[in-house]
Amino acid sequence: MERWLEQDSAYGDLAAGEVLIGMASRSKSPIVRIVEKMMSEAEFDTNRQVLKKGNELVRLYNKIRPTGSQISPYNWQKRFMELDRDGLPTGYFIRDINEGQFYIDKDNFEASLRAKYGLTADQDGHTIFQEEEFTKNDSVYNKYNDELDEWLDERCNRRYTLEYYKARRRYLSPKTLQAQNRIQRQIDLILDKCRMVSGLVDLSKLTLNERS
Repeated sequence: MERWLEQDSAYGDLAAGEVLIGMASRSKSPIVRIVEKMMSEAEFDTNRQVLKKGNELVRLYNKIRPTGSQISPYNWQKRFMELDRDGLPTGYFIRDINEGQFYIDKDNFEASLRAKYGLTADQDGHTIFQEEEFTKNDSVYNKYNDELDEWLDERCNRRYTLEYYKARRRYLSPKTLQAQNRIQRQIDLILDKCRMVSGLVDLSKLTLNERS
């Protein structure tokens, strides 16, 4: 019950809680009535904030909308879309950081590293390392990822420092790291299936197998 209510309050409709406890406002239990009052106040406050923000967005939208745009064949809203250096849309909205261009640059840099060290990529674009490279301290695996981490350190905010990533690679075997990366990619793919527009994930949308 607690998990159901948590999911419902985070991703669904708070009023659905009344389906579970009935007409709570008429309940003989003071505890149920208190809970119902808390849920109603929280829902009202959320709706008020959403309405306020929505009205602000509508005012801004109307302010920047060109005159005559309602009958114009040109979709002026395209100006909100992020473009790469070639002027092609990346699929993201414009933000402080051009995320689409970042991933393009990262893919290009990794391609240059593969050419430099004579490596290839699998069908998903992940670099393939030979088994014998895993046992050497100055392996191509370490050199490749050292350069990649330095590139990333200069261009994005990462959770840990550059020294951490290099030390982690020295103390953990490449096989362990690759296994960990594979698991993390699987987790990311599963979470992407239930990720909402807000960026939050709704785990209730996953199947039982995916949750396990």
